[in-house]
Amino acid sequence: TSELTLKQKAFVDIYVSNWGEITKVEAARRAGYKSNKPEGPTEIASRLTDPNKNPHVVRYMEMKYNQELKKHECELFKKEKVISIIFSHH
Repeated sequence: TSELTLKQKAFVDIYVSNWGEITKVEAARRAGYKSNKPEGPTEIASRLTDPNKNPHVVRYMEMKYNQELKKHECELFKKEKVISIIFSHH
């Protein structure tokens, strides 16, 4: 397995932490990927998320996404617990 470059790691971190708010093309731009061709950023973003070309990037993205999911589930669980405690005392 290949190691992630700093740019690849940055791309995944930016993309996952802004999930649903930015495109993978925007995430690639923010991570520092540049291209002189107009279709370059789209090409770069597609290559980064292609499991055949960059399986290590895709694996890291899945791991990162699952971490974020767990974090949000924990926060939701805590909020629900607090709410149920508040309402059970009335």
